[in-house]
Amino acid sequence: MTNDVNERTSLLPPQAKKAKKPTTLPKLQLAIIMLIQICEPLTSQSIYPYINQLVSELDITGGDKRKVGYYAQVECSEKPALQVSTVSLGVMKSALGDLTHSSNRARAFRFVPLIWATGASLGPFIGGTLSTPADPFPGNFLCKILGRLPILSTLCSRRRFCVFLIYSGSSAL
Repeated sequence: MTNDVNERTSLLPPQAKKAKKPTTLPKLQLAIIMLIQICEPLTSQSIYPYINQLVSELDITGGDKRKVGYYAQVECSEKPALQVSTVSLGVMKSALGDLTHSSNRARAFRFVPLIWATGASLGPFIGGTLSTPADPFPGNFLCKILGRLPILSTLCSRRRFCVFLIYSGSSAL
């Protein structure tokens, strides 16, 4: 033993730390999880461009235009999808944790905010673009139906897109 032992001396012998070489990410499984996860912000954010118009057209306010914002806020804040989104985000994070290990987990989790930002940006774009599809093409037969039910195209396209992503993701496994 040496004489330079004092209160700052470590009690455990120093161990050489080996830097773990990061392994490659399972790209297919990661892509499947991210494609399924993008459905959630797409569907939850696409209502915002047309919610005020929908509330005023459904005559929830009884003709009082000043109450449209209040009822639109109530409709958006009390969606059960927000409760489900917390669960599915937890499931996605659990799946990412199962697919990865300590050497590549941080690289996999960096895609989570990217997917949410992409879905939250594309959702209002899709919702706003498809909320009134009959306006540019008033003579089309399909647009006559969508003219009476303008929100139908937004709902159907979101659901079709999400069903496609979930089906393609589950069939790739």
